[in-house]
Amino acid sequence: MFLENEWYSLTTSQDIINDFDPVERLDVSVLQEHILSPILGIENSKTDDRIDFIGGIRGLSELERRVKKTV
Repeated sequence: MFLENEWYSLTTSQDIINDFDPVERLDVSVLQEHILSPILGIENSKTDDRIDFIGGIRGLSELERRVKKTV
């Protein structure tokens, strides 16, 4: 996660993972449920202008370009 010009590595405690729901087990679901919404107040990651998504198919070059643009 890149926040305020710093990179963070996030790991999840196994006790917050719902093993019975394949959608809730997704990284993106855990991130939304436990970080974005309760801590950062981002309720809708598709419309909130404080967050952006870069698909893996675009590669690291697109990620690096956007990070340099914000610094």
